[in-house]
Amino acid sequence: MLFDFLRNPSVKVWIPFIFFGGLFLGYEHLANWVLPYGDLLVWLPYVTLGLALMLSQFFNQLRTGWVTLLLMTVYAMIQWRLQLPLSHGTVRLEYVLLGLLVPVNLLVILIYPERRIFSIIGGLYVLLLASQLAICKWLLASYPLTDSLLWQTYLLHIPNLSSAPVLVMLVASACACIAAMSLLVRRASSDQSVLYGILAVLLFMIAVDKPFISALTMGLAGALLLTNLIGCSLELAFIDGLTGIPGRRALENEMKHLGRRYSLAMMDVDHFKSFNDTYGHNMGDDVLKLVASIMGKHCGMGAKVYRYGGEEFTLLFKGRRAQDCVADLDELRQAIADYPLSVREYAERGPDDTKGKQKRGQGVTMEPVHVTISIGVADHSAANTPQAVMKVADQLLYQAKKAGRNQVICR
Repeated sequence: MLFDFLRNPSVKVWIPFIFFGGLFLGYEHLANWVLPYGDLLVWLPYVTLGLALMLSQFFNQLRTGWVTLLLMTVYAMIQWRLQLPLSHGTVRLEYVLLGLLVPVNLLVILIYPERRIFSIIGGLYVLLLASQLAICKWLLASYPLTDSLLWQTYLLHIPNLSSAPVLVMLVASACACIAAMSLLVRRASSDQSVLYGILAVLLFMIAVDKPFISALTMGLAGALLLTNLIGCSLELAFIDGLTGIPGRRALENEMKHLGRRYSLAMMDVDHFKSFNDTYGHNMGDDVLKLVASIMGKHCGMGAKVYRYGGEEFTLLFKGRRAQDCVADLDELRQAIADYPLSVREYAERGPDDTKGKQKRGQGVTMEPVHVTISIGVADHSAANTPQAVMKVADQLLYQAKKAGRNQVICR
């Protein structure tokens, strides 16, 4: 249940705001505890971000890897260049450039193709970063003229509000909002990683005068990135990539912890192979996603939906007998049978089907079609173990198919 809760996009958006907001509000209490360990604290971001960078490559979470690499670079620059008062030399100018460019570069990662560092795309991104560093070096070489021009012309600074100019905070806040909206729409783990990075930089800019704030913000960002990567690995292991519902491994894990009373229903899409042959595998995938979506909406009252494999799904009812589940299962069967599915004529036919290609190009659409399902359901009284109960439900499923399909058979 906790895993499902944390997968919710709205929860994913609020998690970084809660953690970084908590760090900001609770800094004074936290500082009393961590400041005596300041020498070790400085190395914390290198450890957390370094581990996150390693795992991102191992799990092929490449955008998260770029975010981590950028944050490591930013933290190294902060330790190297921004450990003096803002009034000292070019520190204030470097601070502003960092606050303006880093959130924008993190946002670029959202739209940048996901490629490895040692690739053409990766090289282009490195070239983009290098060009920005060259521009920054030129601006720093023009100090103090550039610094005065920025602060007197473009930057609004309200000392009582923050050390960061208003423009810098607005840019970072806008980037954070865009990343949050992207996370809600795309639901990509890399979008959450970008949001972590932007909020870490924003909090550092706001509280730059607080001791060890860069170590705390970047260390927290690294820890959250690690958690995000571990969550991604769990999703790869337990969540079906096509339908977005738990897969067979998640079902097998759940079956180890069942109580005394439960029911298992095996469900299969009728004539699925014929549907694939007629309309193509892409449309077949759409059918599976549709069925999974309808199952998620109609199977309440403690039911959990899993994709068992192929066109076969499993429903687990905890604390319920098979007879008590029949009405819900029949409602689900009817909801799927009644759903009108629009398909393109000759969609995804073979490469030699010239006529089909022409019609696809014209957007020819057939009359809506309907798919049906067959279901077999058994409970704990049918066998001694959950695996045996599942076999009984599977046998009932094939009885439903032999009896004409589009029906529920219960034992």
